[in-house]
Amino acid sequence: MAERPGQTVIADKHYYCRDFEHALRTAGMVLMRQARKDEAPRPGARLFTPLR
Repeated sequence: MAERPGQTVIADKHYYCRDFEHALRTAGMVLMRQARKDEAPRPGARLFTPLR
C-alpha cells in the first residue's frame, strides 16, 4: 500500500478499532464505514444510505 498513498478502505461498521484506524491513517489510507449507534456521524455517511 505504501506505493499507492491515499487509498480508501470501505468497510462494515464492525471495523471500529482505534488502533486499526490509526494504523490505516499512518499508512496514508482512509477508512470509510457507517457510524455505530454510539458514535457521531462519520465522513461519507451519505454514501451508506440504503438504496431502497
